[in-house]
This record gives sequence, structure tokens and C-alpha cells, in this order.
Amino acid sequence: MDTITWLEEVRGEATYNALCTRAGVTPSTLNRQIERGYLSPPEMVKIARAYKRDVLEALVISGLVTADDIASSAQSKSLTEASDEEIAEEVWRRLVGGQAGEAITGPIDSDLPPHLSVVPDNVAAYKNDGTHREFDESQWDD
Repeated sequence: MDTITWLEEVRGEATYNALCTRAGVTPSTLNRQIERGYLSPPEMVKIARAYKRDVLEALVISGLVTADDIASSAQSKSLTEASDEEIAEEVWRRLVGGQAGEAITGPIDSDLPPHLSVVPDNVAAYKNDGTHREFDESQWDD
């Protein structure tokens, strides 16, 4: 879809003057861009906001950004801003829903980062002192 086709779809039955008034776009600017056959990203953003359309979609149609740019940014931002609980809930949702990939469901290999280690089932960390001992129930404070 090009920017003019997008404009016509968003505009619907509205006149160009009504669109300009609603979006805060100067009519002469809009006319010049229509004659040129391309709307600028700033005008598309104003129109998208005024008509409650997806601004990012408008920017993709304008060619300013790609869908991959948006997906990459959203993914990295959402992961860094997610709480531990939100991340755990998402992992659980994937496990229960059968959508978990090999990184979650596969065996742990020896290529772990240096700050992680695999603790055997019969070993417990006691008082988080960094050492591993055989589990002995008598060690726990009552």
C-alpha cells in the first residue's frame, strides 16, 4: 500500500478540508503532497492520530521504518522492562500451551554461562552460601 492509498482509506467519506481540520494539517501542504504522490511521515502521523489509526503502521507504509524495526525494538524493550514474575508467567504459559522451544524444554548442556551451574537433585544449597552439600534435613533451623 502506498501513502496516497492509505490516505484515501483513512479519509473515507470525509472531505480533504475536514481531514485537514481534524488532523491539524495545512490544506496547502496536503494538496502539494497529494500532487507529488507521497505523504510525508509527519503528516501521516498527524492523520493517523486524528483518526485513531496505528501510527507505527503509517510509518511503515511511509517507508520511514520497517515492520522488522518495530518488532525488534518492541521485543528488546519489553524483555528488559518485564518483571521477573512477568517473564516467569510467559515461560509457564508457553510450557502449558505446548509452545515452549528447545531452549526451555531441552536438556541443559555444558555451555552454561559461568555464573550458572547445574545442581544435582540430591544436593541443596544451604543458606545461600554458594556451596553445595548433600541434603541433610537436620541442617534446617526450626
